[in-house]
Amino acid sequence: MGIINQGILGGFSGKVGPIVGCHWKSKYYIRAHAAKVSNPRTKKQQEQRGKFATAFSFLKLIKPFIRIGFKEFAEKKSAFNAAMSYMLKRAVVGDGNEIIIDFNRVLISTGSLMPVFESKATVSDNKMIFNWKDNSGMGNAEGTDIAMVLVYNKDKEEAVYDTEAGLRQDQSTQLALPTNWQDDELVAYLSFRSADGYSVANSVRVSISIVEVSERDYSSLSRLYSIGIRKNDSDSLQTNTKCSPLFQRDTRNSQTEAILFEDVTTIIRKGSIQNNSPDTKQGS
Repeated sequence: MGIINQGILGGFSGKVGPIVGCHWKSKYYIRAHAAKVSNPRTKKQQEQRGKFATAFSFLKLIKPFIRIGFKEFAEKKSAFNAAMSYMLKRAVVGDGNEIIIDFNRVLISTGSLMPVFESKATVSDNKMIFNWKDNSGMGNAEGTDIAMVLVYNKDKEEAVYDTEAGLRQDQSTQLALPTNWQDDELVAYLSFRSADGYSVANSVRVSISIVEVSERDYSSLSRLYSIGIRKNDSDSLQTNTKCSPLFQRDTRNSQTEAILFEDVTTIIRKGSIQNNSPDTKQGS
């Protein structure tokens, strides 16, 4: 039975003969009643249902993230439905025998904000460390854009994320990982949204390096990276002219090899890294 709430010319909800009325986002809609499917388990139908279930299982883990990430496309449909539509068209692949997610095609956010183009991630001490090159001023990118990070565990089908992980101008942030995720296969994504929340960037999948570095070592390396160390040759490291004498004196540690990229530092430990803070006692 259909119910007319605003008179004979108003919208209605419910079923009237072959017509179904509904109310969504302050608007009334009508559609034809779905016909019964004579053969509900054809190969094509089962394949589509499998793809739907695969996409839904992934997206439901990160639903709060998706509400922000697909906000710009939530006018005529919900953000979750917009994400489902994209996943089914682009990211869920395979046939009835094997349906998988192509994580290189996955978008956990999409919109008109400028993304970053250089980024890396490193796993260390149950943390995912994200680094990127600040491209503030490129297009509509601003230093105050808010970083959003997500890590998905393919083995356990679990996800952790932070939708307020820092600012674009910070160039780095961390995300704590569960302790039982060691040795699992992970995928990481980085995105940004404007400070006012109106614009969102396309997410990017970030390549991951796994490095065993202690908290003390990471702090030292973060300081070295922030003052602009550049690799000079295979045998030594040289700081730029803005580095302090303290760092100029201590960066040639023969026990440690540092491979420095423009947007991220990956450390391969061969020994301990000296703590170069001012309160550390230096050798003669």
